[in-house]
Amino acid sequence: MGIISSPKSSIGNVFDARGDNQYFIPQYQREYSWSRKDWDALFDDVIESNEHFIGSIITMAHEENNDKGSTTKKFDVIDGQQRLVTISLLFCAIYSKIDSKSITIDNERLMQLYLQLKKAVVLSKEPFVPRMVLQTQGKNILIYQQLLNDIGFENESKYKNAGNCLIYSCFRHYQKRLEEYLTYPDTDKDANKALLELYDKICSLCLIDVTVSNMSDALEIFGTLNNTGVPLTAVDLIKMIVLKEKQDTIDDAYSKWSALIDNIRVEDDKVTDRFFRQYMNAFKLEYKQRFNHQFDPIVTSSNVYHNYEWMLTKSGKTDVFLSELYASGKDYSKLITNSTFEDKKLNESIFNLWKVGGAPSHILLLNLFKHKEDYELKDEDLTEIVMFLTKFFLRRNITDEPPTRDLIRIFIDLISKINGLKSRAVTEKIKETLMKTTTSLDPLIECLCGQIYENNTDATRFILSYLCSQHLNKNETKGPWEKVNGKLVWTIEHIFPQTPKISREWTKMIAGGDSELAQSYQDTHLHLLGNLTLSGNNSSLGTRPFVQKRDYVVDGAKMGYNNGLWLNDDLVSVDEWTIESIENRTVKLVKEAISQFKFASEEFSLTDEDLKSIIHRINGIDSSDAN
Repeated sequence: MGIISSPKSSIGNVFDARGDNQYFIPQYQREYSWSRKDWDALFDDVIESNEHFIGSIITMAHEENNDKGSTTKKFDVIDGQQRLVTISLLFCAIYSKIDSKSITIDNERLMQLYLQLKKAVVLSKEPFVPRMVLQTQGKNILIYQQLLNDIGFENESKYKNAGNCLIYSCFRHYQKRLEEYLTYPDTDKDANKALLELYDKICSLCLIDVTVSNMSDALEIFGTLNNTGVPLTAVDLIKMIVLKEKQDTIDDAYSKWSALIDNIRVEDDKVTDRFFRQYMNAFKLEYKQRFNHQFDPIVTSSNVYHNYEWMLTKSGKTDVFLSELYASGKDYSKLITNSTFEDKKLNESIFNLWKVGGAPSHILLLNLFKHKEDYELKDEDLTEIVMFLTKFFLRRNITDEPPTRDLIRIFIDLISKINGLKSRAVTEKIKETLMKTTTSLDPLIECLCGQIYENNTDATRFILSYLCSQHLNKNETKGPWEKVNGKLVWTIEHIFPQTPKISREWTKMIAGGDSELAQSYQDTHLHLLGNLTLSGNNSSLGTRPFVQKRDYVVDGAKMGYNNGLWLNDDLVSVDEWTIESIENRTVKLVKEAISQFKFASEEFSLTDEDLKSIIHRINGIDSSDAN
């Protein structure tokens, strides 16, 4: 292994005013991402202890360092960039706090600090040579150099919106922490002396400084030493292999990798991690046949790395594999975002599958999308399949059949069953196979007639929203999934309130003034489908009387049951809400849900009285009391 040096070092050595080491954050590194808790942790470590160990940094020396005429030694930072950038920003904050008027020939130590800070941040002013050269991601290099501009290190950077960025936030936060530090009760020295001591403490921070001569060694050590940063995920490790295998074209490799991650990232890294597992589960049968290699039966979080490692380092087809992976990343983005298909019905069905919690089926859909032509499938075929999957997952999520633990295996096996099939045969085999794994219609009906909200809130939200979406009219501007400022406009509301203390108005309406009977009704009817709706400002509706909840208006907008949603049509025209109202509306909504979510081959012939009997039986309701 080409390790040039690996000594125990210090921040003072890294930012040595006597040396000309320059550190570059490569393009393939993450943009600056440390948050306030990280900034505070570092600052507190500096304050509270001397020679505190902050981990390791890994750098790779530039080849030009060997040139005899080169005075500046250049290094790429492979690991530790978040720490080094943060410390550089802390130095900038200290530099901005030094009272330049206090710098005199007589104050030699302060003059020395001033010069050391300048050299720690900028190696040369003319020409401008910063100690740290940040990456282009997130415009980090422009923002950082604009900050240097603002504190007196003039350069050509002119970035107008730098002040709103994370790098500036860190700088300002450290300025604030420095102000607090300089006014600590136990700080009885003047400000400049306090800054001198603080600078010495920062320079005494200990670290392991590993310098290597090539990327391969750097990545290998990185995977071993990442001991104080964010823990490496399987995706991080897979990325390392990709960069290691493609180090001759590493910038291009990073660019393509970043595009992949952008495609598959939604709200958090869970979806990103899931893609890598699902991709391998979707195509491992294909890769097994192509490369004669036995992959794990089910690719999980614990073994996903090893499966990718083999494909990237031992298959002999790294470029082909990456090309296919990146293409499927684009397909995956269509599964987790809305309005990406030209076919409107396919868009709607994909959206509904996502909302019902059908992500496990993405294993199958990745395979279908990639081999759409081989399977001879059209968009209308894919729409039919996705709509069926939505019905399947609604039933599965309500009845818990099949169990969650079996879903990955079911979809992996399904891919093998449709292998070689064409057109209609693919669709029929998918339906036939999945119908055998789940329940008949009867258990679904019983779940819909029970305390569905209490048993499965997410599935309940989906049913109510889906039913509304099937009856949208031209006058509705906000559908049931509409969000404002990241929050749903319409949320689930209990018509008969779920508050433990039932109000006098509701006790009178629901139970003729009998508080014990009202409590009994709440136990048996509260979470029935018929007592649920969608409305806005539910915290404001709360325990209000029925008519007030019905007619609620906010800033001229109808946010109560008069909000125009189909789901509330039968609430707008009544002045009271009774147990009979709840049961009748439950029957209505159960029938509507069954008509939407039953499989095409299933028959549904239950009458309203049949359904009401099921409601009474499932919820322990005495039929004589229901009326």
